[in-house]
Amino acid sequence: MAIGVPEHAPQLGRLEPPQSLRVEPLGSQDPSAAAGFAAVLAALALFVPARWTVSPLNRVRIALPGLKVPPTLYPTAVILARNTPPGRSVLAPEHVAEWIPTLSGHPPCVVSRRMYLDQQRSRMSADDFKRRALLVHYISGTVRPEDRVEARATFADSLERLRIGGVAVKKSTPWLGEADAILRGAGFRRIPSPSGHFLLYILRN
Repeated sequence: MAIGVPEHAPQLGRLEPPQSLRVEPLGSQDPSAAAGFAAVLAALALFVPARWTVSPLNRVRIALPGLKVPPTLYPTAVILARNTPPGRSVLAPEHVAEWIPTLSGHPPCVVSRRMYLDQQRSRMSADDFKRRALLVHYISGTVRPEDRVEARATFADSLERLRIGGVAVKKSTPWLGEADAILRGAGFRRIPSPSGHFLLYILRN
């Protein structure tokens, strides 16, 4: 018995994929589309920044919210600023000094942040720039051995030259005893510090 195929049965000889799923050979692409793709790549190369805003180089990181200010560094800056005699400046390591400008009626800082000092380099003399940078290294304990003698002399001379009235010295500084003797000899006294990492000195009135 012959089995016939109904006239209404679908033809399965060749299936054509939908137009949206067809893959055209590379050579058959529209030249204008290729040119547009190349233009997009060129724009990305031209306008994508080399350093993103959210970058460790900009001291920015993504993390869970934490305290807005450091629990001990900010109070240390507050006490140092409030106790510095009027008309006098503050000398402190960057982790403390960077908070001084955020306080209302704050005293001037010898250096608040190193990046700001670098930005102002062209507006000051070479000697002034070197002096300020050396002072911060001295109280932070980061002076190079070959600069130690010069740094000690610069520190002693600058207390009055720059009218410094408040000083924070990193407690781990190898020459802490030396710095303490210089400060006390210049009329400074120790005051309590909320941080175990910094010693605070204020010029006696």
